[in-house]
Amino acid sequence: MRDSSEKCLLCKKRNANKKNSHIIPKFLGNSMLGSKQNKKGESSVISKEGIRKLKIQDIPKEDYILCEICERRLSIIENECARVLNSITGEKIKKQVDIVKTKSGHYYLLKENEPRVFHLFIYSIIWRISIASVKEFDEFRLSKIEEEDLRNKLDLELKVKKKELEENLVNKHPNVFSFHTFSIFTPIQADSTRNFIFCNAEQRNPYLLMLNDFYLYFIFKQKLHNQNSFPECTNNSNQKIKIGLVEELVWNKGRELFIKKMFNTVNKS
Repeated sequence: MRDSSEKCLLCKKRNANKKNSHIIPKFLGNSMLGSKQNKKGESSVISKEGIRKLKIQDIPKEDYILCEICERRLSIIENECARVLNSITGEKIKKQVDIVKTKSGHYYLLKENEPRVFHLFIYSIIWRISIASVKEFDEFRLSKIEEEDLRNKLDLELKVKKKELEENLVNKHPNVFSFHTFSIFTPIQADSTRNFIFCNAEQRNPYLLMLNDFYLYFIFKQKLHNQNSFPECTNNSNQKIKIGLVEELVWNKGRELFIKKMFNTVNKS
């Protein structure tokens, strides 16, 4: 178990003096947990040994993985993305997104969000899950090279103040920013209390995660970019962020089929 005398896992310079750091941003799990009076949710981890389901009343947290400054740096990108993602199910959605129709369905095109901030936000989630030692995520691990790649990107780009972050990105040509690929999907309407948090510890490139209202597919390897099963919702450049929309029935069926597929994968291993 780590303590406050150890170095922050992000900057590797200051002591990791922050307690109760959320592994994934708290706002992503709020609807899953239900009302304040009756908070409950579920987290699942898939590995060679099977699927472990854990009842949770709060988003997983861990002590002494970050320093207070790095926690603050991460909170800036979280707040920016929370404003947009929370609006997706709210009345202000029209101000935040355009709805684009394609051959295979629809997706939200985020109008105001800086794409590189959203990329950093996604990187931060993947990185924190990988470094976490809490039981919900203890079997999900990036390779050491992948983990260090994300850490370097985050440490280089994140700033203590929002204005500093914005100035840094404005003054930096997008070609200098190294992009990875991700696709993210959300239901048009669904019961969020039936959702859960899970990471597939066996699947690599793409890495697959369910984060309550969002499915996330994340890819490192360049050669796999063109093999993405959802090209219309691919995010791998400085273009506006796209979030795929899924009908409630499809979302519910997909959730159950995906879990069944994971059980089959475990049984074959």
